[in-house]
Amino acid sequence: GVYAITAKALATGKGYTLLHLPGLPAQVKYPILYPLLLSAGWLLNPDFPANLPLLHWITAIFAIAAIPLLMGYLRRVHVSSAGMAGFIALLVISNFHFMFYATSLMSEAPYFFCSLLALWIAESRLNHPATTSNAKSKSLEPKALGLMVVCSALAFHTRTIGLTLIAAIGLCLLLQKRWKDATIYLVGALLITVVPWGLWVMSHAPAVNAVNYPLAFVYGGYGVEYGIHAPHDWPGYWQAILEKGVQPLMDTLLYLLLPMLPYWLAKTPLLLALAALFVSALLLVQGIHAIKRKRFSPSGLYVGLYLATLALWLYPNQAPRFMAMLLPWLWVYFFNACRDLTSSLPIRFPARSRFPANLLSVLLIGTLTLWPAWQGYGLLKRIRTRHWLEPSGQHAWLWEEYKAAFAFIQKHTAPSARIAGMWEPVIYLYTGRTGFVLFTAALQPV
Repeated sequence: GVYAITAKALATGKGYTLLHLPGLPAQVKYPILYPLLLSAGWLLNPDFPANLPLLHWITAIFAIAAIPLLMGYLRRVHVSSAGMAGFIALLVISNFHFMFYATSLMSEAPYFFCSLLALWIAESRLNHPATTSNAKSKSLEPKALGLMVVCSALAFHTRTIGLTLIAAIGLCLLLQKRWKDATIYLVGALLITVVPWGLWVMSHAPAVNAVNYPLAFVYGGYGVEYGIHAPHDWPGYWQAILEKGVQPLMDTLLYLLLPMLPYWLAKTPLLLALAALFVSALLLVQGIHAIKRKRFSPSGLYVGLYLATLALWLYPNQAPRFMAMLLPWLWVYFFNACRDLTSSLPIRFPARSRFPANLLSVLLIGTLTLWPAWQGYGLLKRIRTRHWLEPSGQHAWLWEEYKAAFAFIQKHTAPSARIAGMWEPVIYLYTGRTGFVLFTAALQPV
């Protein structure tokens, strides 16, 4: 709703503002690139909700374009086998969570495309050097550096977690002792990302007080939200990181990579926790091996910094959404870890096979990933072909009552009326009335 509203504001010349709130406050939580892309849909068709399919397609195009990009990236950077690259790409694009966010009014798909493009350019230029030789220590071409800066900036202005991408590429350049390239890249990237966005946020962020606390909490930016969420004592903070940061990440890794396993182990919480710990340990060992061997790559550093940021941010309910766009790298490192593990066991696979090239492994992974997704595919089809409020058809009357409520508001309130609601973006989109945020935490005791 907020993405659609800010896109409408940009398309109608109201600036980067929240049209659904009194006073049209500036948007300071999400960067501008994705709403700017959606604003093209509003210009082509300003009639809501008739323009929803067009807005969805603007998002989906990035996911579709990312598929051949992902195949090329995997072949160039991570795997030599076309079959292995195709298998990983299949696991990614058939994942229910990836499909869901790739077809939603969410910024995940554009962010995935931009971050993947930036990493491909960086990897192809830096080439995983184990050590820095004289040839590799030469300065990069200005064109390559410029492309890395621009693609990194596009990722950041789609989602602010793109800062981890900038940090990873800059850190990789520093570890390779490319001091000049690292300076140019970091200065250039920060000047067109953190600096302008930081100035915008500082000059427009609402102050937090007793009156606008709900507004500041919901729309005041991640700094305000983090300050409210995070405990203010060190013991409580570290406990919160373990409970709301690390543990949800471990659970989500298992949930994303092997979704059938949690289904089978749902009645045995201890086994479920051990399975999540095992999958997490496999990926952690891969990272430790990379550090010990000094095989620092932009992609590996990016995944590590990304996961660390999620753990520190204390946002457990959004972990599947944030991590769905890490699926290619999670699968690559998971397969590498499994290959290393099987090589140390008495079991021996054919010498030329690469895990999971053998038939048994493919069938097992397919069973644990693709099979349980069939119900998800059906749900996604119903959501996309009907309406998001009645995905199963069992409560079709509910959507009819919502439409009747919106029609009632439009008929019986003045255009300048202000409506209070928990989902005020939706109320605005369907009625054109601005609203106040009914804060959930304040409503619960009432």
